[in-house]
Amino acid sequence: MSGTSKFIKKIANLFVIGYPGSSLLYLVWLLSTRKILYWDGYNIFNGILIFLIIAGFIPFSISLFVSDLQTGWRIFASLFTFPLLCCSALFWLDLPFYTQMNEIQFDRHKYLLAYHNSMYGEGAYDWYLFECASTGIFCKPTLLYSDEYGEFYNDASLTRLIIDAGANELHAVVDDDLLYTVGQPPRTYVLMLRNAQRGNYRYHLSHHQNLNTDSTIYNLYECDPQYTCTKIPFVYSVSREKTAAIDRFFVEIDETTKDVHILRQFAGENAELIFSYGGQPRCFVQGCSIPDE
Repeated sequence: MSGTSKFIKKIANLFVIGYPGSSLLYLVWLLSTRKILYWDGYNIFNGILIFLIIAGFIPFSISLFVSDLQTGWRIFASLFTFPLLCCSALFWLDLPFYTQMNEIQFDRHKYLLAYHNSMYGEGAYDWYLFECASTGIFCKPTLLYSDEYGEFYNDASLTRLIIDAGANELHAVVDDDLLYTVGQPPRTYVLMLRNAQRGNYRYHLSHHQNLNTDSTIYNLYECDPQYTCTKIPFVYSVSREKTAAIDRFFVEIDETTKDVHILRQFAGENAELIFSYGGQPRCFVQGCSIPDE
Protein backbone atom coordinates (compact mmCIF):
# COMPACT_ATOMS: atom_id res chain seq x y z
CA MET A 1 0.00 0.00 0.00
CA SER A 2 1.45 3.35 -1.02
CA GLY A 3 2.12 6.16 1.41
CA THR A 4 -0.65 8.24 -0.16
CA SER A 5 -3.20 5.46 0.35
CA LYS A 6 -2.18 5.06 3.98
CA PHE A 7 -2.51 8.80 4.52
CA ILE A 8 -5.99 8.85 2.94
CA LYS A 9 -7.10 5.92 5.12
CA LYS A 10 -5.78 7.68 8.24
CA ILE A 11 -7.76 10.78 7.33
CA ALA A 12 -10.82 8.61 6.70
CA ASN A 13 -10.37 6.89 10.07
CA LEU A 14 -10.08 10.28 11.73
CA PHE A 15 -13.34 11.40 10.10
CA VAL A 16 -15.19 8.21 11.06
CA ILE A 17 -14.20 8.67 14.71
CA GLY A 18 -13.97 12.46 14.96
CA TYR A 19 -17.13 13.48 13.12
CA PRO A 20 -19.60 11.66 15.43
CA GLY A 21 -17.57 12.80 18.45
CA SER A 22 -17.59 16.46 17.42
CA SER A 23 -21.33 16.28 16.61
CA LEU A 24 -22.00 14.82 20.06
CA LEU A 25 -19.89 17.51 21.74
CA TYR A 26 -21.80 20.21 19.87
CA LEU A 27 -25.18 18.77 20.93
CA VAL A 28 -24.07 18.54 24.57
CA TRP A 29 -22.71 22.09 24.42
CA LEU A 30 -25.93 23.37 22.85
CA LEU A 31 -28.14 21.71 25.46
CA SER A 32 -26.03 22.83 28.41
CA THR A 33 -25.65 26.48 27.35
CA ARG A 34 -28.89 27.34 25.54
CA LYS A 35 -30.34 28.89 28.74
CA ILE A 36 -27.24 30.78 29.89
CA LEU A 37 -25.21 31.62 26.80
CA TYR A 38 -26.16 34.51 24.57
CA TRP A 39 -24.60 37.35 22.68
CA ASP A 40 -25.65 39.43 19.71
CA GLY A 41 -25.05 37.03 16.81
CA TYR A 42 -25.31 33.85 18.91
CA ASN A 43 -27.83 32.27 16.56
CA ILE A 44 -25.71 33.10 13.51
CA PHE A 45 -22.72 31.45 15.18
CA ASN A 46 -24.77 28.32 15.84
CA GLY A 47 -26.07 28.40 12.29
CA ILE A 48 -22.53 28.39 10.91
CA LEU A 49 -21.59 25.45 13.15
CA ILE A 50 -24.68 23.50 12.07
CA PHE A 51 -23.88 24.23 8.42
CA LEU A 52 -20.31 22.95 8.88
CA ILE A 53 -21.57 19.82 10.63
CA ILE A 54 -24.12 19.14 7.88
CA ALA A 55 -21.53 19.81 5.18
CA GLY A 56 -19.14 17.48 6.99
CA PHE A 57 -21.62 14.63 6.60
CA ILE A 58 -20.57 14.27 2.94
CA PRO A 59 -16.85 13.55 3.61
CA PHE A 60 -17.93 11.44 6.60
CA SER A 61 -20.07 9.27 4.31
CA ILE A 62 -17.18 8.87 1.88
CA SER A 63 -14.83 8.05 4.76
CA LEU A 64 -17.05 5.13 5.80
CA PHE A 65 -16.12 3.38 2.55
CA VAL A 66 -12.45 4.40 2.53
CA SER A 67 -11.66 3.71 6.19
CA ASP A 68 -9.94 0.46 7.16
CA LEU A 69 -11.59 0.40 10.59
CA GLN A 70 -13.56 -2.72 11.47
CA THR A 71 -16.94 -2.95 9.77
CA GLY A 72 -18.77 -2.99 13.10
CA TRP A 73 -17.26 0.36 14.11
CA ARG A 74 -18.21 1.92 10.80
CA ILE A 75 -21.79 0.64 11.02
CA PHE A 76 -22.06 1.93 14.59
CA ALA A 77 -20.68 5.34 13.58
CA SER A 78 -23.12 5.67 10.69
CA LEU A 79 -26.15 4.63 12.78
CA PHE A 80 -25.09 6.90 15.65
CA THR A 81 -24.33 9.98 13.57
CA PHE A 82 -27.51 10.48 11.56
CA PRO A 83 -29.97 10.83 14.51
CA LEU A 84 -27.36 12.91 16.34
CA LEU A 85 -27.16 15.24 13.35
CA CYS A 86 -30.95 15.54 13.18
CA CYS A 87 -31.21 16.31 16.92
CA SER A 88 -28.57 19.04 16.67
CA ALA A 89 -30.36 20.68 13.74
CA LEU A 90 -33.75 20.48 15.48
CA PHE A 91 -32.42 21.98 18.71
CA TRP A 92 -30.81 24.79 16.73
CA LEU A 93 -34.10 25.49 14.95
CA ASP A 94 -35.79 25.57 18.37
CA LEU A 95 -33.50 28.37 19.56
CA PRO A 96 -35.33 31.72 19.74
CA PHE A 97 -33.85 34.27 17.37
CA TYR A 98 -33.43 37.31 19.57
CA THR A 99 -33.27 40.83 18.22
CA GLN A 100 -31.21 42.98 20.55
CA MET A 101 -32.45 46.54 21.04
CA ASN A 102 -30.39 48.04 23.87
CA GLU A 103 -27.36 47.28 25.98
CA ILE A 104 -25.82 49.00 28.98
CA GLN A 105 -23.18 48.40 31.66
CA PHE A 106 -24.51 48.47 35.21
CA ASP A 107 -23.14 47.17 38.52
CA ARG A 108 -20.35 45.04 36.99
CA HIS A 109 -22.73 43.41 34.51
CA LYS A 110 -23.80 44.01 30.95
CA TYR A 111 -27.56 44.12 30.41
CA LEU A 112 -29.18 43.42 27.05
CA LEU A 113 -32.80 44.18 26.18
CA ALA A 114 -34.01 41.92 23.38
CA TYR A 115 -37.12 40.34 21.91
CA HIS A 116 -38.12 37.49 19.67
CA ASN A 117 -41.37 36.73 17.91
CA SER A 118 -43.88 35.20 20.27
CA MET A 119 -45.03 31.63 19.83
CA TYR A 120 -48.54 33.07 19.47
CA GLY A 121 -47.94 34.56 16.05
CA GLU A 122 -46.53 37.30 13.86
CA GLY A 123 -46.49 40.80 15.34
CA ALA A 124 -46.45 39.54 18.94
CA TYR A 125 -43.19 39.84 20.86
CA ASP A 126 -41.68 38.19 23.92
CA TRP A 127 -39.37 40.63 25.70
CA TYR A 128 -36.31 39.54 27.67
CA LEU A 129 -33.71 41.25 29.81
CA PHE A 130 -30.35 39.45 29.82
CA GLU A 131 -28.00 39.92 32.76
CA CYS A 132 -24.57 39.03 31.43
CA ALA A 133 -21.00 38.83 32.55
CA SER A 134 -19.00 41.92 31.66
CA THR A 135 -17.99 40.20 28.41
CA GLY A 136 -21.66 40.07 27.41
CA ILE A 137 -21.56 36.34 26.67
CA PHE A 138 -22.74 34.28 29.66
CA CYS A 139 -26.21 35.58 30.42
CA LYS A 140 -29.21 34.92 32.64
CA PRO A 141 -32.50 35.74 30.88
CA THR A 142 -35.54 37.25 32.57
CA LEU A 143 -38.84 37.13 30.70
CA LEU A 144 -40.41 40.59 30.96
CA TYR A 145 -43.53 40.09 28.91
CA SER A 146 -45.09 37.45 26.67
CA ASP A 147 -47.60 38.81 24.17
CA GLU A 148 -50.40 36.45 23.24
CA TYR A 149 -52.37 38.72 20.94
CA GLY A 150 -49.85 41.23 19.60
CA GLU A 151 -51.70 44.10 21.27
CA PHE A 152 -49.07 45.52 23.63
CA TYR A 153 -45.34 46.25 23.59
CA ASN A 154 -44.98 45.56 19.89
CA ASP A 155 -43.20 48.80 19.00
CA ALA A 156 -39.55 47.83 19.23
CA SER A 157 -38.41 51.41 18.57
CA LEU A 158 -39.65 52.66 21.98
CA THR A 159 -37.22 50.77 24.21
CA ARG A 160 -34.73 52.03 26.77
CA LEU A 161 -32.45 50.83 29.53
CA ILE A 162 -32.23 53.64 32.08
CA ILE A 163 -29.96 53.91 35.10
CA ASP A 164 -31.46 55.66 38.11
CA ALA A 165 -28.20 56.84 39.69
CA GLY A 166 -29.86 58.10 42.88
CA ALA A 167 -31.48 54.76 43.65
CA ASN A 168 -28.68 52.71 42.02
CA GLU A 169 -31.23 50.84 39.92
CA LEU A 170 -31.69 49.93 36.28
CA HIS A 171 -35.08 50.25 34.57
CA ALA A 172 -36.17 48.34 31.47
CA VAL A 173 -38.68 50.40 29.48
CA VAL A 174 -40.58 48.97 26.50
CA ASP A 175 -43.15 50.85 24.43
CA ASP A 176 -42.64 53.76 26.85
CA ASP A 177 -43.80 51.65 29.80
CA LEU A 178 -41.80 50.43 32.79
CA LEU A 179 -41.60 46.62 32.79
CA TYR A 180 -38.74 45.65 35.11
CA THR A 181 -36.26 47.09 37.58
CA VAL A 182 -32.89 45.68 38.55
CA GLY A 183 -32.53 46.80 42.15
CA GLN A 184 -33.18 45.87 45.74
CA PRO A 185 -35.39 44.03 45.34
CA PRO A 186 -35.51 43.20 41.61
CA ARG A 187 -39.13 43.61 40.58
CA THR A 188 -41.60 43.39 37.76
CA TYR A 189 -44.61 45.65 37.31
CA VAL A 190 -48.30 45.01 36.91
CA LEU A 191 -49.18 45.40 33.24
CA MET A 192 -52.05 47.80 32.68
CA LEU A 193 -54.07 48.87 29.67
CA ARG A 194 -53.02 52.47 30.23
CA ASN A 195 -50.58 54.32 32.44
CA ALA A 196 -51.85 56.04 35.56
CA GLN A 197 -50.52 59.58 35.23
CA ARG A 198 -50.95 62.60 37.49
CA GLY A 199 -49.24 65.74 36.26
CA ASN A 200 -45.74 64.82 35.10
CA TYR A 201 -45.64 61.65 37.15
CA ARG A 202 -46.61 58.10 36.29
CA TYR A 203 -47.51 55.48 38.87
CA HIS A 204 -46.36 51.89 38.57
CA LEU A 205 -47.39 48.97 40.78
CA SER A 206 -44.51 46.56 41.32
CA HIS A 207 -44.50 43.05 42.74
CA HIS A 208 -41.86 40.62 43.95
CA GLN A 209 -41.79 37.38 45.91
CA ASN A 210 -40.92 37.24 49.59
CA LEU A 211 -39.47 33.74 49.86
CA ASN A 212 -39.35 33.88 53.66
CA THR A 213 -43.11 34.25 54.01
CA ASP A 214 -44.15 32.67 50.67
CA SER A 215 -46.07 35.82 49.80
CA THR A 216 -46.21 38.43 47.06
CA ILE A 217 -45.30 42.00 47.98
CA TYR A 218 -46.76 44.94 46.06
CA ASN A 219 -45.30 48.45 46.12
CA LEU A 220 -46.20 51.70 44.38
CA TYR A 221 -43.61 53.86 42.58
CA GLU A 222 -43.94 57.43 41.36
CA CYS A 223 -41.73 58.10 38.31
CA ASP A 224 -40.92 61.27 36.41
CA PRO A 225 -40.48 61.35 32.60
CA GLN A 226 -36.78 60.38 33.00
CA TYR A 227 -37.82 57.37 35.11
CA THR A 228 -36.33 58.66 38.31
CA CYS A 229 -38.64 56.82 40.66
CA THR A 230 -39.68 57.31 44.28
CA LYS A 231 -41.17 54.56 46.40
CA ILE A 232 -44.55 55.57 47.85
CA PRO A 233 -45.21 54.48 51.48
CA PHE A 234 -47.46 51.54 50.64
CA VAL A 235 -47.08 47.79 51.07
CA TYR A 236 -49.62 45.14 50.16
CA SER A 237 -48.64 41.62 51.21
CA VAL A 238 -50.77 38.71 50.06
CA SER A 239 -50.23 34.94 50.03
CA ARG A 240 -49.47 33.17 46.77
CA GLU A 241 -52.77 31.31 46.92
CA LYS A 242 -54.74 34.53 47.23
CA THR A 243 -52.63 36.19 44.53
CA ALA A 244 -53.62 33.42 42.13
CA ALA A 245 -57.30 34.07 42.94
CA ILE A 246 -57.05 37.79 42.10
CA ASP A 247 -57.95 38.37 38.48
CA ARG A 248 -56.11 41.67 38.11
CA PHE A 249 -54.67 44.74 39.80
CA PHE A 250 -54.80 48.23 38.39
CA VAL A 251 -53.93 51.80 39.27
CA GLU A 252 -56.14 54.75 38.41
CA ILE A 253 -56.40 58.46 39.18
CA ASP A 254 -59.58 59.77 40.80
CA GLU A 255 -60.79 62.50 38.45
CA THR A 256 -62.27 64.54 41.30
CA THR A 257 -59.71 64.33 44.10
CA LYS A 258 -56.69 63.43 41.90
CA ASP A 259 -55.83 60.73 44.43
CA VAL A 260 -54.02 57.63 43.20
CA HIS A 261 -56.09 54.48 43.73
CA ILE A 262 -54.87 50.89 43.72
CA LEU A 263 -57.60 48.33 43.12
CA ARG A 264 -57.88 44.56 42.93
CA GLN A 265 -60.53 42.48 41.25
CA PHE A 266 -61.44 38.85 41.81
CA ALA A 267 -62.96 36.90 38.93
CA GLY A 268 -66.66 37.65 38.58
CA GLU A 269 -66.60 40.41 41.21
CA ASN A 270 -66.44 44.20 41.20
CA ALA A 271 -63.13 45.98 41.68
CA GLU A 272 -62.18 46.64 45.30
CA LEU A 273 -60.13 49.60 46.54
CA ILE A 274 -56.91 48.57 48.30
CA PHE A 275 -55.14 51.88 48.86
CA SER A 276 -55.62 55.57 48.22
CA TYR A 277 -52.67 57.94 47.93
CA GLY A 278 -53.28 61.66 48.21
CA GLY A 279 -53.47 64.20 50.99
CA GLN A 280 -54.28 61.42 53.46
CA PRO A 281 -52.98 57.95 52.40
CA ARG A 282 -55.37 55.19 53.47
CA CYS A 283 -55.56 51.40 53.39
CA PHE A 284 -58.90 49.65 52.86
CA VAL A 285 -58.15 45.90 53.00
CA GLN A 286 -56.29 43.44 55.17
CA GLY A 287 -52.66 43.02 54.16
CA CYS A 288 -52.28 46.68 53.19
CA SER A 289 -50.00 48.81 55.35
CA ILE A 290 -48.44 52.27 55.30
CA PRO A 291 -44.87 52.10 56.60
CA ASP A 292 -43.17 55.07 58.19
CA GLU A 293 -41.16 57.02 55.64
